[in-house]
Amino acid sequence: RINDIANNLDDKKGVVSSSRHECLPNQPQYVLSMLREVLLQKRTEFSVEPGITITENSLCQITRAFAEVDPSAFKTIVSNIINNAREALGATGRIEVATDVSNSNFLKIIISDNGNGIAPEAIPHLMERGYSSGKKNGSGLGLYHAREHLKKWQGTLDVQSSVGTGTRVTIGVPVVAPPAWFHDQIEVPKDSEIVVVDDDPSIHELWKYRVARAVSDTHRMSHFFTLGAARDWANSRQSDPSRTVFLIDYEFVGQTQSGLDLIKDLGISANSYLVTSRSDDSTLLASCVSAGVRVIPKCTAEYILIRTNSLQGAGVYA
Repeated sequence: RINDIANNLDDKKGVVSSSRHECLPNQPQYVLSMLREVLLQKRTEFSVEPGITITENSLCQITRAFAEVDPSAFKTIVSNIINNAREALGATGRIEVATDVSNSNFLKIIISDNGNGIAPEAIPHLMERGYSSGKKNGSGLGLYHAREHLKKWQGTLDVQSSVGTGTRVTIGVPVVAPPAWFHDQIEVPKDSEIVVVDDDPSIHELWKYRVARAVSDTHRMSHFFTLGAARDWANSRQSDPSRTVFLIDYEFVGQTQSGLDLIKDLGISANSYLVTSRSDDSTLLASCVSAGVRVIPKCTAEYILIRTNSLQGAGVYA
């Protein structure tokens, strides 16, 4: 969040940050990834307050949802609304982030709390510039700017509240078709080997769990934590590479090469998936499309469909 804010300030001054990866606001942005990033930040921020809980509900419904929004502004809006919810709570309370996809062309994100609520006479003024309700040092710009951004994206902002019960803020944005790089399922040939290359042990455990539920025992798994170990293994193999599925991270701590470099060097684009948190990096995604590499946002690993063909050619899903 600090990097995004600093980059936005630099942009207004005509300064380009050399460390900033290209992220074009007019490109479709993956909503689940943006929400997950904010929720992780907020859970970390509120972790020193054991009485405050943040829950999520029905996020698995938005695994294919993309919206044409500025990702930095969108995440700031969600973050600010969660902050408002926190300020409405005392020492204990609950904040819930949920989604509504009942309209297939429009996605709603609902952020609710069980805090003090807002007086009925204040609600019509909440999105007026300079108006602040119940905040000692409030500037009155948060919801005003949120509404202005959402208007530009053909979105909506709605606030409902009841004193003593809590507040419900709903963000609405139109959804667009997923871009070419996005894949929401993994194809696993029968009796193939699945190779995971990632420097995060928790990701290895997640893939073990997902694969065990999705495919038969005839599928083998190999795990590598460095690009070098994966490269040595691949170069020593004599088996048919088309019977191997690679799930490879993009960034590796302390290594100059990336997972995409490994895929290109080994010539395994056709049966590889780049599993990355950088699904908002337009330059990286363009490189993946050019190289024919399928991309999976890392935040979807627990939801993604894993499909394998049975002897009869039917699909098995998990």
